Amino acid sequence: MSKQRKAVKKAEKESKQIKDDVLRSISGIQEQFLEKHSQRLMELVAQRQEQVKLIIGLINYSLADELLEQTEVKICKVNHITDFFRNIKAYESPLTESSAQLTNDDRHFLPPESFVRDGTFVLQEKFYTDTLELESSLKFHRAGARSTIYFDTTEVRAAIVTCGGLCPGLNVVIRSIVHCLTHDYKVDKIWGVKWGYRGFYEDFPKNWVELDVEKVNGIQNLGGTILGSSRGGFKAQDILDSLLKMKINQLYIIGGDGTHRGILALQKELRAQNVQISIVGIPKTVDNDIPFIDRSFGFQTACEEAVQFINAANVEAEAAENGVGIVKLMGRYCGYIAVASSLASRDVNICLIPEVHFQLEGPEGVYESIIERATQKGHCVVVIAEGAEDGLIPEERTKIREKLGIQEDIRDESGNIKSMDLGAFIKNDVSKYASEKHNVKLTVKYLDPMYAIRSVKANCDDTVLCSLGYVSVHGVQAGYTDFSVGLVRDEPVMIPIDILVEAGSKKMKRKDYEWQRLISSTGQSNFLSQDNYLKTITQEKEEDLKRKEQLIKIKYKALEKTHEVNPMRLASFKESNHHD
Repeated sequence: MSKQRKAVKKAEKESKQIKDDVLRSISGIQEQFLEKHSQRLMELVAQRQEQVKLIIGLINYSLADELLEQTEVKICKVNHITDFFRNIKAYESPLTESSAQLTNDDRHFLPPESFVRDGTFVLQEKFYTDTLELESSLKFHRAGARSTIYFDTTEVRAAIVTCGGLCPGLNVVIRSIVHCLTHDYKVDKIWGVKWGYRGFYEDFPKNWVELDVEKVNGIQNLGGTILGSSRGGFKAQDILDSLLKMKINQLYIIGGDGTHRGILALQKELRAQNVQISIVGIPKTVDNDIPFIDRSFGFQTACEEAVQFINAANVEAEAAENGVGIVKLMGRYCGYIAVASSLASRDVNICLIPEVHFQLEGPEGVYESIIERATQKGHCVVVIAEGAEDGLIPEERTKIREKLGIQEDIRDESGNIKSMDLGAFIKNDVSKYASEKHNVKLTVKYLDPMYAIRSVKANCDDTVLCSLGYVSVHGVQAGYTDFSVGLVRDEPVMIPIDILVEAGSKKMKRKDYEWQRLISSTGQSNFLSQDNYLKTITQEKEEDLKRKEQLIKIKYKALEKTHEVNPMRLASFKESNHHD
């Protein structure tokens, strides 16, 4: 036997011993494992790297397995129509092989292993080290086709509406819903409601348009939404009256946080009046601030488009003496687009977002950094999130709003606070500051592509993500209601509407990995004096604590209304490539 084969044999034997040790003692696994095997693992890495990857995978798999065997698994409850109505009949899904054979449609069915079993769940958190962390993590129902449905598909009457601002991918989601209803469930009564919530009842039924596969053909290549959209207009009773007149029993609502607050209110009205309509939300926001989910559709497309404008600002700044290029990007309450676009560009020198505080004036302020960069390096590129004024230190924010004559708490029709255009203010103010303080003339160019980056068609990645439209249909057909869909740890899940709404918007923090990567890329400072930094850190810690307390309350609320299930296997470990 060759030396190499002997070494492999020995490595395999030691690998088995390592795994056996882990399985015998899950408690305190990290410390014991590292202490006993870290040196040998390093040697194995040198000898056979791929084999070690397999060993580590087995250890992680076994750890999750063992922890789950010890844990009472409670899955975040999603309402089911049988919770409210007892006369609901169950049907075999038309996607099963037997149903397809009965209808002579054997070209379109799913193998048994492709159906999601009820009770399959996905953990919200990506990392955990013990049973307590595993127990406290929210567990969402995995979404996807079920073998049993609770609608007679010949009686389904579905409505689709898009609400709020535009977002790349809206048409793809509409098309996905129509195609899934038509091809998978043979539904032929589908309407699109124009102009958002107000379209349900204004000029009724003029704003109700019939949809079919032919009418949505090719719309995936268009920006915007073929149904149109609008903010506000939510009137629960008027909407409900129109739904009843049209005899709708399935409602698909595509929208952001404000839209989902409307879904929650409509859900409560439906339950209060004992109306049998299933309702589902599909999260839509280019800001990527929906809680729990990995990302929202349209976000990556918007970032991709934003990079082109950042590149343009960089070219303009480089071509001018003491050139400064300022780009304003979307992000009313969060800076995810600004940060991701800045990282993708690699040409950004300063990025300002609502969640991380800064000051404009003073030796440590943004203005001094802009002037220093422009005069010493020849140019400076600044990216500012739409709501970056929330990041201003209080004294400067108050001073600027008074100077511009902006009133506090002015809201749009969706209830969102209107922010001042901080980018436009900085464009003029930094030039004045440079002239007065340093006798330096800056050439400042200001680009505002906010609407340009959201009105384009979805890129490849977002188009694939828009398959969540299929997931929403599968969930409704399976009898679930009052939920929203999204990816958690790259798995499609159903999230109860009330849990999603109460969690509020997702926000970036100074300590987050994304922000740390950004400041490493831009090289920017904290933009705060020592006193302001200490005040800000204290404030940010308090805000972080409040956020954690809020999430803890949500977790406890979720646990109070969970489905109790026998210990199951994690979807991410056990579920194999389901067709959604």
